[in-house]
Amino acid sequence: MLASADQRAQFIRFSLETLRERNGHHTFELICLAVARRRIASNLLPATGPVSSGGDQGRDAESHWTNLPNEIGAASSFARLATSDAVVLACTMQTDDVPSKIKKDLRTICGSGAPVDRVVYFTVTPVAVAKRHELIEHARAEHDVALDIWDAVALASHLADADLFYLAEQYLNVPAEMAPPPAEPDLTPAWYQQQRTRWRSKETQQASFGELMDLRKGLRYATFNDAARADLADWLSYARALLAAATYPEVILHAQYEIAVATLRGTDTLRPADILVRSFFEKVLQDVTDHGLLEDALVLGQYCVGAIRRGLTEITRTEIAQWHAGLLRKVRTMLDDQPYPNTRAHLLALSARLRLFPDLADLTQAEQDEGPGPAETTRRVLQAIDDDEPVVVKSVAPLFDLDGGVADLVTLCQHLPEAPLFPVDALADVFDLIAPALVDHAEYRTVRDALDEATGALAGQAAKADRARNRGMALLAAGRRREALSEIHEAKVNWWRGDTSQGAVLAMLLLSDIYLQLNMPLAAKNYALQAVMLVGSTQQHDLRIYIARGFLRAARSAYQAGTWLTAIHVAKAALAAHQAFADDPWNSERHQEVWYLLFDVATIVRVAREHRPRLAAVIDATLAEVGISDIVDGILGEAEADADVEWPEQTIVDSAGREGVGRPFSDAGATRTYTWSALGTTWIVTSANERHAGLAAERFAAAAQVVLVELADQDAVLLPSRIEIEIRADAAELAADADRVEQLPDNDASRWLVHLSRADALDINTIHREMATTLVTVLHTSSLLPFEAFMTVMEKAFQRGLFHKLAIGRPFDEVADLLPEAAHPSVPAVLDEPLGAGIEVGVAAADELGPPTTPGPGYEHKEALEAVRRRYANTLPTLRYTLPRLLADAGFRTVVANLRTEGWLDWHLLNAIASLVAFERVRRSGLPLPPRTQADAEMLHRVRFHPEEPDDVRVPPREFTEDALRMQLNASVLVTLTNFDLQTNQRTPNFGAIFDLLGRRYGYWTDDVEHDDVFPEAP
Repeated sequence: MLASADQRAQFIRFSLETLRERNGHHTFELICLAVARRRIASNLLPATGPVSSGGDQGRDAESHWTNLPNEIGAASSFARLATSDAVVLACTMQTDDVPSKIKKDLRTICGSGAPVDRVVYFTVTPVAVAKRHELIEHARAEHDVALDIWDAVALASHLADADLFYLAEQYLNVPAEMAPPPAEPDLTPAWYQQQRTRWRSKETQQASFGELMDLRKGLRYATFNDAARADLADWLSYARALLAAATYPEVILHAQYEIAVATLRGTDTLRPADILVRSFFEKVLQDVTDHGLLEDALVLGQYCVGAIRRGLTEITRTEIAQWHAGLLRKVRTMLDDQPYPNTRAHLLALSARLRLFPDLADLTQAEQDEGPGPAETTRRVLQAIDDDEPVVVKSVAPLFDLDGGVADLVTLCQHLPEAPLFPVDALADVFDLIAPALVDHAEYRTVRDALDEATGALAGQAAKADRARNRGMALLAAGRRREALSEIHEAKVNWWRGDTSQGAVLAMLLLSDIYLQLNMPLAAKNYALQAVMLVGSTQQHDLRIYIARGFLRAARSAYQAGTWLTAIHVAKAALAAHQAFADDPWNSERHQEVWYLLFDVATIVRVAREHRPRLAAVIDATLAEVGISDIVDGILGEAEADADVEWPEQTIVDSAGREGVGRPFSDAGATRTYTWSALGTTWIVTSANERHAGLAAERFAAAAQVVLVELADQDAVLLPSRIEIEIRADAAELAADADRVEQLPDNDASRWLVHLSRADALDINTIHREMATTLVTVLHTSSLLPFEAFMTVMEKAFQRGLFHKLAIGRPFDEVADLLPEAAHPSVPAVLDEPLGAGIEVGVAAADELGPPTTPGPGYEHKEALEAVRRRYANTLPTLRYTLPRLLADAGFRTVVANLRTEGWLDWHLLNAIASLVAFERVRRSGLPLPPRTQADAEMLHRVRFHPEEPDDVRVPPREFTEDALRMQLNASVLVTLTNFDLQTNQRTPNFGAIFDLLGRRYGYWTDDVEHDDVFPEAP
């Protein structure tokens, strides 16, 4: 630590001299300006920050000094400090005859024509005390201004203070260990201290929306909290620098709003921001339709009214009246366009609050003692929300249009059930505060009761959501992802309100994460895009960062689905949104998910360049558009050690499948394919590679994945088989009585042709019902449960919220429109084919979604053994002469040996043999098959099970081939299913899948009892 003030001053002087030799004038300017902000503005004067002299929309940064055209050693810089007085800052690095330099600059400053009351002059070279007093007197006598002179020693004494030492570190490279201890404890929270440090170290500003939102947190905290008020000048300087660098109109408007509010609330004057306020309203009234910005305009207008009353602005009553009238006209025009319910609710609320605005006919400063102005009312509303406490404000000011405002509130209350995303709680707080002005109105109770009912329901739902979210996070931490999924779903649906929409957005992003971890990428992509759409529906600007997060998850989901062309285009949208809405977007520690996506993109690029060069050209062009080609090439360059290792298509497909990734480039070629596995089933959903069919197929696949996760908790007894579905978006073209879900014959898979409607052809509820009905049909056919039992399982799933998990918000086809056109199936996709065409794809299921291994419904081990015992007892007598004849045949003994190696037990062999013999007996008996009467059935039973006699039908050993016995066991297994109240629901049963399931869950290949050696001579 520096030992004394002199040592500190010497150190600073030495450093400044060194910087001067290295052309360090700009650094000296920045140090002077920063010290002035904190010491002069914060401590000595009633306001902070240099005022803009004009420029493009009033966006001059306060760090921009005006340099005189001198050599660097003699240059001077000026900046105006916005206070109730006219204060000008000046600095020079001239080393000789500094007093003359100061007098010359005073003539320049005071002769400019702008009002000047005070000049604060910074100089590297010390000015003697006597000469300093002479200069101060000269300034007073010649120019009628106050003069302060700060030299390097003065600067040093401040730079050595704890709150300014960061400037010495940042600009003079002073070691951090020399920092002095803080004069008093820092009472600000840790997050604020971290953010303050980060912003102090920023060298450049990107002026993105995300950066503005990040800055806003620190700016607002310093504005409204005394513990951080000393930092406000710095935050305002950062905000003005960001405004100066901004090019996007939305960023400019939000920055102007934040600077204006912070200036008024933190420095007790609006004058330094008057030009920004005027620019803000000019732009809003011309081009803006975003109801979030219109809300900001309303609040800023209320602040202006309070500032006019207190004499804190040069903005006039006439200007406010014009802005108010313009806003009301704009809102009413937007309402005339019959917008969607949520937007309509927002606009009605805005219209009501504009009509309940103070009457501007007689806005004078004398009114300030009659009650709180709109700015103070707004402040109390915000404080009430933050503290969760009621606030009572007496309102006596006349309102602009009381009846019209109340009529808007009545209409809004009537439409609240249709607008779940409207933030009713915030409106209720405003209503409570202006209740004294409304209480005598005839509709007061109508509005009051409706808002009370809505907020009461909201409070209960929010509490349930909080508890569900806490349970979900605990389950997730414990590795119980499926169970956590259910709780987060519950939180999502209870947060589905405007006041808690941030919770709903975060829940959907978390659900997307979990579905992705469960290898359900289409469900993950759907939820990610639904989160993006929800942010857009709410138009809450502080939620914009989640747009980038939603797109990032959607891009990673597309990668895992194997739709790698789509993934590239979604990644493009994701990275564009990330750069627009995220602060410090390429910081790998703060945004790890971006880098995960970039590694996915790098994998796609490498595979395309090696195996699909035509696709590689399209991909490289897309990456160039978003400006990440160098980053991706850098990632690939770091993997040069593996560059010589060949990646054959078989290896890539197999490796992807083991990681739960679908066939790479499965969205290339004429057919689009989605593949995944769950609960022992492998799904292959295909469609023509064109927009509507592809979107319908993805809508179906996303819904199927959600349902499969739900069925993991409900035993649907699904066959471990392949389900192949071709999707066509042509339901509207079929006849009214045509079958829209066609099952195709296949013994090895469950095959379907499904005709779905286009999402723009039906209302949302019909779309969801169509999807649910189709899935129930397909799944029931793949289940061994009878229809009623299967529907009981599905009903339980729906009782547990399956419908709201499927019907998240809008149909997938609609949310997919958030993506660029190139992200949808299109002609360029047909340039090439998927990777590994003809290679079998095996996509791994997540551990939690593997084939069930628990005993199936209806199975009891003791009862199963007893059934085996009965089989031996009932079957052996029917073969007492046939078996010896068969065992004497060498060919038959070979058949037995081969089937035993496949796992056949003795009772399987006996069953098949007895069935073959019985079939021959029945065939020769002349009995009808199937039996026509009860008598026929009884006769068939006697023929089938009567003890064999010497003269009964003899079946030659050559008839007992492996294929013949397998066919008989297939037939008998259908009867075995009925023993467990199961049945096959397929037109052409998949016997391999049935035997597999019975073996895993019903002991079919393991359950046996002690018995005599039936085949003693068989190997």
